[in-house]
Amino acid sequence: MRGKFFASLRTDPDAIVVRCDGEEKPLLLASRNDILFETPHYHGWPYMLISLDASLDDVREFLVDSWLLAAPKRLAAQLRPE
Repeated sequence: MRGKFFASLRTDPDAIVVRCDGEEKPLLLASRNDILFETPHYHGWPYMLISLDASLDDVREFLVDSWLLAAPKRLAAQLRPE
């Protein structure tokens, strides 16, 4: 994926950073504020943080979504559900 970021662990706060659709970000943050958040550093950028208290299913969902945004279109098309 040639340098395209899709996920990273961070500390202070402990969380997973994932890529997201910038237009969907406010809706995601509002609807899943139990596990999703942002810090001032990520305000205005298409990234959000997932709490390490999130379930594995939630983490998996957001990691896959993040990967799909960063992956080459042809490769992502092979994984996207029809």
